[in-house]
Amino acid sequence: MGLAAIRSLRHPDGSASSAAAHVLLIGAHHRTSALDARERLLRRASYGALRTKAGSRPSWSDLVLLTTCNRVEVYALTETPQLASEKIHRALGVPENAQALYVLQDRDAAAHLLRVASGLDSIAEGEDQVTEQVRRAPSQKPSRSSPASPLSNLFLRAARVAPRIRKVAGVRPEDASAGHAAVRFIETAVPLENPIVALIGTGKMARIAAKRLQGRARIHILNRSLARARELARTLDGRAISLSNLREVLVRADVVLAATAVRKPVVTTSTLRAVIGKRKGRPLWLIDLGFPRNVDPACRGLARVHVVDLDGLAPWGQNHP
Repeated sequence: MGLAAIRSLRHPDGSASSAAAHVLLIGAHHRTSALDARERLLRRASYGALRTKAGSRPSWSDLVLLTTCNRVEVYALTETPQLASEKIHRALGVPENAQALYVLQDRDAAAHLLRVASGLDSIAEGEDQVTEQVRRAPSQKPSRSSPASPLSNLFLRAARVAPRIRKVAGVRPEDASAGHAAVRFIETAVPLENPIVALIGTGKMARIAAKRLQGRARIHILNRSLARARELARTLDGRAISLSNLREVLVRADVVLAATAVRKPVVTTSTLRAVIGKRKGRPLWLIDLGFPRNVDPACRGLARVHVVDLDGLAPWGQNHP
């Protein structure tokens, strides 16, 4: 559905609209806001918070939240963009006159969504995981929302044409992802031969990294479910370890790559302090693919510990950093 179709809308109660509907986008990504700021937005960007700030008379007829590893965005369908913008900024805890968020409308918002869906606005340019995230975003709305709204259809269309956009742009998704960027970082910046790499998590990013590292590193797979760790380890000639044994792994590992969907850090300063002496001065690289972060940023203050988060991986997001 294009913007012309969006203009001919009805109110949620079914009555005809007398004013033109607009697509409003308010958000932040890795080029506009630091990871700390994006994590704060992630904590505040919820349908519940936005509904509360909207009050009894919402300034929008539809709303879609899009969060990926490097962005937090709110898309609204509204006849009063200025009023909707005020309420969304208030819900996100950011003053309207702040530069932390970008605000786009109508064609600019739609064009931005196309760039996002095709991976052209990602840390790893051309990655295709974001296409599925765009496709699924409307289905994450509260159950009472209509899944077939014009705004939802705009998301579905963006996801559908994303492969064509990547082809026209000349980018390939095969080696474009945060997992690939992490591997390029390890190969470039970790001066060790056949290092011990401990992967925390068994999701897509962990699997991509593990496959690329096979034969070039000794791979340990950690997961709360030992069965899932064993399943991945079998395909990689790796070693499956329960996450409860993290401290023992931190003593031996050269690199830890954390890629889980947990809301709190898995690797903390207290955990590292308990084992740092046993490492006998060996450096440790902690690569954090989580959003929110899997590694406590305060770990950077520990001797011989190098923390690399998603923003730090941006230079390795391209095929040739």
